[in-house]
Amino acid sequence: MAEVLSSEVVVIGGGVIGAATAYYLCKEGAEVMIVEAEDLASGASGACDGFISLQTKQLGSHLDLARESAQLFPAIAEDLEVDIEYNRCGGLMLARNAEQLKEIRARAKKLKAAGLQVEVLTPSDLKERLPDVSKDIKGASYCEDDAQVNPYKLTLGMAQKAQEMGVTILK
Repeated sequence: MAEVLSSEVVVIGGGVIGAATAYYLCKEGAEVMIVEAEDLASGASGACDGFISLQTKQLGSHLDLARESAQLFPAIAEDLEVDIEYNRCGGLMLARNAEQLKEIRARAKKLKAAGLQVEVLTPSDLKERLPDVSKDIKGASYCEDDAQVNPYKLTLGMAQKAQEMGVTILK
């Protein structure tokens, strides 16, 4: 007879969301199992750019949650004892035409009113920051709080730490 595996919580998927769910549930004392069809971080989590963009979020709860989440990354890296390559590098949203620039300006104004540090850059401002930018770019918005992380290292780091705390990983 085949062995039957069970767990208090079964997380389907070993990407960053699944690994984080298992990690935090395990920290709270839950018995957790991750079930992944392929390898950990083999889907979107291992292929994405890892950009933590606040200025792209919708105002309200999406932006509020994103801001709170973004503040957790330095502590997560320390807790995991893994270099997740967190870098608060700032981020740009480029405008290729006048209509996009108008949208960026309006969005930046709303984001500033919500407390996010966003500035609109002219083509010359942008050229100073990014010398190789195309001359066709009409402007940009810049958010100093946007950041980047290595999603592969983050996912594997969370899964490894969760496993050390007792999480079972089935592949």
